[in-house]
Amino acid sequence: MKTTLKIFTSLFIIFSLVSIHTSCEGEDGRNGEIGPQGTDGQDGNANVMTSNWFTPDSDAYELTVTSQAFFFLEVDITAPEVTQEILDNGVVLVYARLNAYSDTIWPDDQVGLMPITIMSGANSTTQIDTWAAKISVGNIKIHITNQEQDYTFQIDDLDPSSFRYVIIPSVDTTGKSAIDFSNYEIVKKLYALED
Repeated sequence: MKTTLKIFTSLFIIFSLVSIHTSCEGEDGRNGEIGPQGTDGQDGNANVMTSNWFTPDSDAYELTVTSQAFFFLEVDITAPEVTQEILDNGVVLVYARLNAYSDTIWPDDQVGLMPITIMSGANSTTQIDTWAAKISVGNIKIHITNQEQDYTFQIDDLDPSSFRYVIIPSVDTTGKSAIDFSNYEIVKKLYALED
């Protein structure tokens, strides 16, 4: 019985060593052929269109009155890149630098996504200005309303305020729904925009 156990143990050790040795000496796999070169993909911002920063002259703003005697200021900006396809499926962002205000109300060169509401006050009167962008095919209208219907400040000193639009077709917004488009620095970095 001891002999059988010794033979069995010896065979087991030999079998184990052969197995280990054989598994270390596997045959190299064959390399397959290299496939054809694929086409280059589009740049991440290839379809994004932007304007330069533009500053409408104060004289370009028109004081308009509605049928309900409500006054507001507007200036039209030609934007041929805004198509019906963009309006239906893309995104048009309009940013503003409202440098007409004092630094305590709106710091110089601070960028905000429109619409923007500015509250200011003098002589215990609070003024509320709302800046908005009305977008239509081929046009962006900068629209300013004041709750007191007082446009003296705006008409006299709108020149320092500048605007920029960013047009993002639907293919460039896919998968980016979590992006905070109100943060200009994020949008600028994401789409590699130059100032």
